[in-house]
Amino acid sequence: MDWRDSVDPFFRSDERLERMFEILSELESEGKETEELVHSFVSNLQSAVDVAEMPATVAALTTLFRRKSNTSARDAIRPRGSQPGGQELSDEERFRRAQDRMDVTLSLVRPDRDPELIRCIETSLRQALVLLWGTFEIFANDLAEFLLNVAPELIGSDHERSAEVLRSLKARGVSKAAIEELRGHSQPGTALVETRRLQSFTAIRSFFEATLGLDASANEALSSSDLLDLEQRRHVIVHRAGIVDSSYVAKTRSKQLPGEVIDVSPRLFKESFGSTGLAAMQLGLGVLGFLAARESRNGAE
Repeated sequence: MDWRDSVDPFFRSDERLERMFEILSELESEGKETEELVHSFVSNLQSAVDVAEMPATVAALTTLFRRKSNTSARDAIRPRGSQPGGQELSDEERFRRAQDRMDVTLSLVRPDRDPELIRCIETSLRQALVLLWGTFEIFANDLAEFLLNVAPELIGSDHERSAEVLRSLKARGVSKAAIEELRGHSQPGTALVETRRLQSFTAIRSFFEATLGLDASANEALSSSDLLDLEQRRHVIVHRAGIVDSSYVAKTRSKQLPGEVIDVSPRLFKESFGSTGLAAMQLGLGVLGFLAARESRNGAE
């Protein structure tokens, strides 16, 4: 049975999850550096899902045991990475099953009967949203580091995209002297992210627009309101203890009022994941396209 037949309609209605893993697999095969950054990204995605579903899983297990559905309960608590017979699951399959389990367990929860449980779920979802943004930010920085390390000519003076890249760096406060230091560094990407990480939605989009020359699909993915809202939610949760302020209202599509506790839901988490996955996929596609063009150009020379 196709995995999409057993998961929420949000994933069944599009192929973003499946396509994302296809692109990540291609990126992984480029070498040790890309293999490590892809594994880190998938692991961080899994952690975000685990945090989101944790309290609902506990509640669902209680419900399942009460209904004497022992087989389902055993399935729910089976260790990650294994299945009957001891066969190891792939990262993709573990993630898909986690999404499926989250759907099932949340459907068994009755928040109206247990307000303490729903508070616990909301707390976990807030933590999961923070992890989700962090996952994307780390992935973007890992890609930026790899890109400049493998193609230092991007910050030179002769590459076709050098002018855009240098403008992007200067806009982030990288001085001319610092740029000259980067040019002399054996690993300019590593040196850059150690001192000037891409820490915002705008910085990430600007850097990859400059280095990769994003196409229409990539621009759409990196202009996603869901992704911008995710960044702003993360800011409110981390820096304002989850209390909405006027800046959050102005920068997002939220209809909440300043002073309210920020709204979260399982649906919001999964929609944010979809946008994060799509943006990551487009960045991966952009890097793969850049590497292919670079190899072709070098081969011609």
